[in-house]
Formats: sequence, C-alpha cells, structure tokens
Amino acid sequence: DNSGNAQGARYNNSLGQVDYDTIRKVCSDQGITLFTFFNAAFTAHLALQFRQSDISYGILTSGRGKAEFADIVGLFATSIILRSQVKEKESFLSHLKKMENELKQALSAQDYPLEDLLEEIKVNHPKIHIAIDMLNANDDFLTRTVDPEKDGHLDTNESIKFDIMIYVVPLTDRIEFQCLYNRSFFDPLRIQNVMDSFVKRMINFGQNPEMLIESSRIKVIRKLLI
Repeated sequence: DNSGNAQGARYNNSLGQVDYDTIRKVCSDQGITLFTFFNAAFTAHLALQFRQSDISYGILTSGRGKAEFADIVGLFATSIILRSQVKEKESFLSHLKKMENELKQALSAQDYPLEDLLEEIKVNHPKIHIAIDMLNANDDFLTRTVDPEKDGHLDTNESIKFDIMIYVVPLTDRIEFQCLYNRSFFDPLRIQNVMDSFVKRMINFGQNPEMLIESSRIKVIRKLLI
C-alpha cells in the first residue's frame, strides 16, 4: 500500500539534443514511442544496477483509454504495475520489441483501477518502490522546478507516494529527468549516480541499439539504501 506519503527531495538531470535526436531516430526506425524506449532502457538499467532479471515497477497512466472518458472533467489517473524479464545476453533491440508488447498489455488494463481489482480478488496491494511518468510540459514548467544553483539537487517539502518517482519531460531540444525520492531512505549522491548513469546508458542504447544489454555496463554505485 502506497497510501503513506513521505517527505521528498529532487534530483534533475537531462539528455541533450544530439543524443535526443539519435534516440528519436531509433524510435522512428522501429515504429515505437519514446515512452517505450525509455521503459526498455529503464528496465535494462535496473537489471544491471541490481544484478537481477525480474524487474517490477509502477507506471502512472491517465486512465482515459475509453473514448467516452475524453471530455469528462476529473482525475482518472491510476497506477499500473509493469513486470519485465531482462536477459543480459539479449540485444537491447530485442528487449525494446518485447517491451513494446509488455506496455500494450499493461496499458490495456488502465481503465480498471488496480485497487479495485486487488480488492475483488482478495489480494493485498503490493508495495511499489519505484514509479515513472512521462509529462507533457514546457520550459516554463522546468524553470519553476529546477534549481541550477544546487547542482541538480533540490530539497523540497513535497510529499511523495513512492520511494522513487521519476518524471520524464521531453522538450523540443532535450529530455529532462526529475527524480523525486524519499530523503529518509536515499543518499543524494547515490541518487545522482543512478540517474546520471541511466542517462549514459540511454545514450549507449541510442547509439547502438543492437548491442547486448550486458555490454552497456558502466561504473555505477549499486547500493542505493543508506
């Protein structure tokens, strides 16, 4: 159950235009969305970071998959748990195609709230430690949320529902990442290391999508908990 909110801190980093254009070309060539690419790179990153192949995390969705919901005023947002099996000796391109199917299956259930489903089948709500969301935003939004004087870090009084919440913000010339995290659990430098190494891994996959996932290993701090 993620009902208990905690005090959060924020780390911001970004991916520049050249690498963004490279990733967009991969998405165009493969006929997939940027969100699919991000999730594929994210699961591969977590698998290598924590040396495990079974990855589960939350995705925030609009909950407006049905046409009749389009013009209704109100909050329909819900969370979906995505589970992905990552094989280190598999190519990133193969993992990308697999992720496309996994996302389609997961998103097909977004109109049925997870909490209602679990209650109906008498199962306790699983703890979601990490969740991600892609935002449609602009530079003004980022001006209000990024503090350049603090090297990407920002203490905030925001309450957070998950231990780690990552927002992906695609802009015209770059992608901004905002990582909100429970500052009682995580050291800021370790969060910075994980997020910076994730961006480096995304760049590697964009430059060579046919590379084996295990070939994208980079020096990272694997232990996140204090």
